Amino acid sequence: MTNLQELKEFCIEKSKGHRISELRDMNGIRGHLLLTNLQNVTSKEEAAKCQLHRKKYLTSIELEFRPINYDVEEVLEALKPPSSVEILIIKGYLTAVDSLPGWMLSTQNRFSNLKRIEVIHFILYTLPAFGELPSLEFLSFEKISKLEKVHDEFYGGSDVAFPSLKELRFCLMDSWRTWSDAPAEKKSFPLLKKFTLDSCGELIEIPNLVTTPVIEFVLSSCLPSTLLFLTKLKKLTVVSCDKISSLPEFGLPQNLTELYITDCSDELVRQCQREPEGDDWWKISHIPHRFCLSRRIEFPPKSIAAPVSSSPPLIPIKEFCRYQIAEITQEVHQFLKLPSPLSLLFADIADAPLKIKGRAPIHPATVCKPDNNLSQDILEEIYFGCYDNLEHIHNVSIIED
Repeated sequence: MTNLQELKEFCIEKSKGHRISELRDMNGIRGHLLLTNLQNVTSKEEAAKCQLHRKKYLTSIELEFRPINYDVEEVLEALKPPSSVEILIIKGYLTAVDSLPGWMLSTQNRFSNLKRIEVIHFILYTLPAFGELPSLEFLSFEKISKLEKVHDEFYGGSDVAFPSLKELRFCLMDSWRTWSDAPAEKKSFPLLKKFTLDSCGELIEIPNLVTTPVIEFVLSSCLPSTLLFLTKLKKLTVVSCDKISSLPEFGLPQNLTELYITDCSDELVRQCQREPEGDDWWKISHIPHRFCLSRRIEFPPKSIAAPVSSSPPLIPIKEFCRYQIAEITQEVHQFLKLPSPLSLLFADIADAPLKIKGRAPIHPATVCKPDNNLSQDILEEIYFGCYDNLEHIHNVSIIED
């Protein structure tokens, strides 16, 4: 097996032939390697027998643990990857560690090629100085329990923190409350383009990123008190913020060109309506493309039974009056005349031959300018997918209940 060049996954067991030591002399393996069931490695001495650092042709390594009772930190320390690695994914399944392995950020053995790190499902109390990694482009933390504060040590000791990072994600971190700013003399995130906060509901404020070029910000189940410092922000997505009743007090960045708000509270939706009804209208009126100011709905409702007929069913859509985005998940054979007044900005029709503006169609699409029966003054474009049998859309009226 010493000449083996491809080994995508190795499931570690305690029985002979499946122990981690079997990998010792497989130094020719290259590309991606997934090590699963690492909970079956019970000591750093056993882990060291793998000699992972000698496998210099590996560019992607994924380490996967299940819950264990012993100290996993020593095992992680002994699983030092080769310097050639570009992608590192560590899944702990709520394994508790005081800190991530020291080799990850060692100044003596810097991983100059490391471009992507994902840390998933760990119990962690602090984050190390990831800002030291010179080539890191993507950094993601998901389901990190017990972490209450990200300290300034996260940025590291270099003059520029995260010099190459383009995307930063924090997801499902329910204990996280505070995030320290970088020291005033330090430049941070000079290349950051996309920033995601997903289900970090206890987080009150985020650092002042005024010097960063962030152009896309995705928020899910959380909304910081201010976003004005993101002066270069172009696209903002707010999803599943059921407990949020209004946008940040002082409004949104003036350079925003796209705003997506969906699956949020009814009160937030109401506040974002045109004046005089919506108190938050002034915060978003400057944004040219406000695609999703509403809760997502399924349409037609499952309660609507299709009539027994040989012809395609006609689905009433007057419900659209109350929404500005609708996700149509059932087959729609005939698209009815839209009601007026109408607040709908676009519709996502998943299984029918229509596709929306603002979301990439699954199939190649052509743009169709709607006729007057499709409320041309509001609904500007409809995307048609590749449906060879589609000849036209019937112009029919609303069916009243």
